[in-house]
Amino acid sequence: MPSINPASHQGPNLSSLYWAPIAAIAIAYDLTASTPSVIASATVSIALGLRVFWMHGGNQITTAGVYCLASAVFIGFAGLWWTAQPGALPPAVMIGATTGLGSEVAMYLLFWRRQVRFAPMRCEYQAIRDWALILGVGTAALGTIATLLHLAIGGHIALGGLCALTIALVMRGSGSGGRQLRLLAPCFIVLFYVNTAFTGYGRLNIITLGLVALITLSTAEQNKYKITKSITLLGVAPTTIYMVHLRQRFSLDTIGTQLSGIGSIVNPLKTFGDLVMAHEHGQFGFAHGSSFISSGLFWVPRAYWENKPVGFGSVLTSTLYPNLSGTGYSMAGLTWAEWYYNFGWLGLLPMVVIIGLLIRTIDRWRESASSGAIVNRRQHFHAMLSLLLGAYIVNLMWDGSFTFCSRVGQDLIGTVIIFGLSSSKRPHLHVPRTSLTSRKLVRIAPELPIARRTRRRDCLGEQSR
Repeated sequence: MPSINPASHQGPNLSSLYWAPIAAIAIAYDLTASTPSVIASATVSIALGLRVFWMHGGNQITTAGVYCLASAVFIGFAGLWWTAQPGALPPAVMIGATTGLGSEVAMYLLFWRRQVRFAPMRCEYQAIRDWALILGVGTAALGTIATLLHLAIGGHIALGGLCALTIALVMRGSGSGGRQLRLLAPCFIVLFYVNTAFTGYGRLNIITLGLVALITLSTAEQNKYKITKSITLLGVAPTTIYMVHLRQRFSLDTIGTQLSGIGSIVNPLKTFGDLVMAHEHGQFGFAHGSSFISSGLFWVPRAYWENKPVGFGSVLTSTLYPNLSGTGYSMAGLTWAEWYYNFGWLGLLPMVVIIGLLIRTIDRWRESASSGAIVNRRQHFHAMLSLLLGAYIVNLMWDGSFTFCSRVGQDLIGTVIIFGLSSSKRPHLHVPRTSLTSRKLVRIAPELPIARRTRRRDCLGEQSR
């Protein structure tokens, strides 16, 4: 794996420290208001989310930027939506907004303040681009076969294949004449998924697929105008409206009643506050990490373990609405709700450290995988996984570890299988010390023409001497 380019990092941005007092003032204002309020916290959350998304990574969309943009929606927009509703603001919303803003600012200042600049991601070899295309198509086909066999995981594998196909097509367009392919391919794939594979459940899957396309498009952007980021920001509002419409239409078609489609966007903020208040009233005790264990046990079939722990969404339902327990209804409470459920307020401290480091590690991994031109299958696969995890981070922010682990695991298992079947160990090509090209061991995919030419040229040079 290529090493990180030190020139791509700038020193910590000291001017960004002003977000700490701004957030503190906003939180203090909301907490000390005569009536419950979230106007200040929600506004600052939107401002911080947009600022980090726009600035972090330069032209390229980063994992930290995606997380902060999601915070602007699930904290900022949700808080303002609750404020606009008639009647008094539920105190639970205030608890959720102030806690979310505080944790977001802490993660940003501790782990994401350094301005990372990614090099443009390039895949210059036709053999690698062809293989990546086969990887995406093969995984999507595997998911389709699993769906025809009535396997529940089939839809997830197909989604992972479409994500891999999106990345392959966008990076395939990095050659000459590929601009139209980079722009049109993601649009057609998203539309194909919505009109064929999407069942009405899991609207975040559409968001994930769209983010995969946008993040990958941004990797090829080399101008200073941040066109992909501008498109992303302009698309937030219409995408939200469309997601609301999808839920309303789906509920009307399935149960005959039109439900509020905006609930899954604005309710998680209130759910966290409800959880805090439920504990204060003695409705549950802290779980001491059990929800994280259940996330790790996701792959154990319930047929072999009837009493296997349920996911955190089901735990929220049974805790806050026991009458819905056992109905299959699952709630979302944002990621800090899970840490509070397990460890109380002290759980937010390791949450800031673990999630902050996780997101920074994903961005560093992506930088390492895409440093310079992509020249072999393994490097392309690492770059693809880093791009996918950057998009899936929205699931972690929205509903904690179980949703994140289950969706990432199910969506990517097919891609990992196809990669394992189609790849072999890459030999190390030794370039002689007298060669003008390099004095080190280099790793080159054997199918690349440049490998054969380099080997032959070096051998002829040795013979002539």
